[in-house]
Amino acid sequence: MVSFGIDFGTTNSAGVMVQEGQVFLLGDDAGRPLPSIVAIDKAHGALTAGREVWDTREERLQSGREMIVRSVKRGLGTGEYWHTGVGVVTAEDVAAKIFQEISRQVVKRNAPALERAAVTIPVGFSASARAALRRAARKAGIEISTFVHEPTAALAKFYKDVRHHRLVAIFDWGGGTLDISVMRLVQHRVYEIATKGLSKAGDQIDDAMARAIHEHEMAKRRTPLSFDEVSTKDKDMLRTRCELAKCQMSECSETEVLLWYAGEQLDFVVTKSWFDRLISPFVDDAIDQLVRAISEARVNYEDIGALIIIGGTSKLILLKERLSNDPRFSTSLEYSDSPEWDVAHGAAVVNKLSGGFETSDSVGLVLCDGQIHTLVSPGEKAYTKPRTVSLALAEDVREANIVLTKNANENGSGAIVMQFSVPAGGFDGERIGLSYSITPDLVLDVTAQSSTRATEDSVRHQYEGLQFAYHIE
Repeated sequence: MVSFGIDFGTTNSAGVMVQEGQVFLLGDDAGRPLPSIVAIDKAHGALTAGREVWDTREERLQSGREMIVRSVKRGLGTGEYWHTGVGVVTAEDVAAKIFQEISRQVVKRNAPALERAAVTIPVGFSASARAALRRAARKAGIEISTFVHEPTAALAKFYKDVRHHRLVAIFDWGGGTLDISVMRLVQHRVYEIATKGLSKAGDQIDDAMARAIHEHEMAKRRTPLSFDEVSTKDKDMLRTRCELAKCQMSECSETEVLLWYAGEQLDFVVTKSWFDRLISPFVDDAIDQLVRAISEARVNYEDIGALIIIGGTSKLILLKERLSNDPRFSTSLEYSDSPEWDVAHGAAVVNKLSGGFETSDSVGLVLCDGQIHTLVSPGEKAYTKPRTVSLALAEDVREANIVLTKNANENGSGAIVMQFSVPAGGFDGERIGLSYSITPDLVLDVTAQSSTRATEDSVRHQYEGLQFAYHIE
């Protein structure tokens, strides 16, 4: 049996194929994760992706013949597009090209075609972005069997090693985002009990390095040239050198950024003390998010049996030092040998399991008297067929207010997750139909409509913040 998992990342994307117990990494031709970058030919609309584009992106930009899309993941679900001489290229087209590049690695291995895969998404990924990512995969000939949060996928990869623990936390710090999840393990079920995310990650560190080095260089040259005034080619080249230096600083105490920049030679020595001062705010924010996640989970630090650290940015020495010297975390730390591939590997594990997602949240409708009518209970299987609740207006109003709350307590209060109004006819006792379901995109989909109004007056909302338990059979 062959199983595929794909980590569609902001900066890099990775696929993993598991076949007869063997693990195959699907990235670029050199065996590294695939850069999530695509070049669009302005005249002909042709798309080129991968390491080739990453290595030549400055020259491509300088030529003026191509547009470069660096992080299409951020544009999914937003309607972003690019004009070419033969028509429009959408964000879904660009994402499909990245899926195709991963699929091409499977063809090179003469393995069974990549037709179905579990695909990971970050915590808080919007409902519209999930739907767009699914459409992009289909354009590439891949059906997404299920979405899975990136930290949950990572836990699936490590599950055999940590299943004796009651509580496990995943700290996944990559190029585009930081994703943290605290999970409870009970009878082959993995419950997401708290999740946190942050957009400050490796890409932002690269940019901060580039700006700091630029400022130092301009001061040395006595040139009042702002970073934004430098040519795109020079800025990209400096960011590239900074990314390389950042990776080198995960293994050594000093490195050099050397390039021709803004008309002159730039030679900057990156020391550990300088680098640590620069990244310290990023590391502080990342650890703060970890603290917030554990606090939200309402557990003690000593209850966390394993804190698994993954993602390319997790290699930062300062992060390791801070965590190792922090008594809250030092006894539970576990570092991965392949942090860039763990999420995709875990997705491949999820793809071959016979279990599935169950809700770990409850969601209820707030009635006019303050009582809660439960719509979704913990333990329900995703993906449900639409269900309908019939409501009646208690007074003659022109709008019905719909309020949904999550995990209400015994007093009927909980976190409001959805609130909207539905046009009504203004009749006392008027019927309002509320239909809802949990979609394959792991989204709570809700539609409401008055019996006196036309279909076009119906109102639809989606909530992507549901937490789930994954049943590992």
